[in-house]
Amino acid sequence: MTDIKMAQTPPTPTEAARTLVARMSDKSPEAVGMSDVMELIEVTPDKPPAPVAPVVLAHRKRLEIERDALRTGAAELALRSARGDKIAQTELAAIPVRQAALQFEIDLNHDAHDLAVQQDAAAEVAWRASLQSMDPEVLIEGIGRDRCCNRCMPGLSCVITAGYPYAAATCGHPVREKQTIFGRDANGNRQFLYAQNPQAARVFEAARKKLNVPTR
Repeated sequence: MTDIKMAQTPPTPTEAARTLVARMSDKSPEAVGMSDVMELIEVTPDKPPAPVAPVVLAHRKRLEIERDALRTGAAELALRSARGDKIAQTELAAIPVRQAALQFEIDLNHDAHDLAVQQDAAAEVAWRASLQSMDPEVLIEGIGRDRCCNRCMPGLSCVITAGYPYAAATCGHPVREKQTIFGRDANGNRQFLYAQNPQAARVFEAARKKLNVPTR
C-alpha cells in the first residue's frame, strides 16, 4: 500500500514545545534552547494554556462601555461651555479625541480577536505535542481500566495516540478500545494500531503494561 504524503509535516514534540515556550516568553522560537524546553516539560500542566481570545472580547466590551459613557454628561458640558466655562470647553474638546481613539481600538479589536483565536489554537497544538516529551509512565497518569489518562481530552485528544501525527482524536485505551485499537501482526499476535510510530508505541506499551492487557 502506498503511503499518502501530507502537504505539511506536523511539528515534532520538541519543535512544538519551543513554539509554546516562545509564546510564553519574549524569545523567538529560534532562540529557545533545550533547557527552556525541558523546563517547560517539567511544569507542563494537565490543561492547555488559558485562551487569550475571551480576554480580547472582554476588553472590547470595556472599550465600548467607555465610548458610550463619553456622551453621558456631554450636554451639560456643552451648556457650561456655551456660558463661557473654560474648564468645560477643555473637557468637551477632549471628548472627540478620546472617542475617536476608542473607536479606532474597537475596530482593530476584531482583527486582534481573530489573531488571538489563531494563536490560542497554535498554543493548544504545541501544548499537546509538548506532552509527548514526558516520560510515558508520567504521561499516562490517572489511567484505569474504565477511565482515560488525566491529560487526555476525550473527543479532542488522546495522549496515547497523540504521538502519531495523524491519529486525530482516536482513543488508544488498551481496554476500552480493545476492539478497534488492536490489529494483528504476521504471527497472529495482537498489535497496537499505530505500532509503526515509536512514540505512540512507547506510550501505548506503558498503558498496556499498567493495565495488564495481554498481547495475545
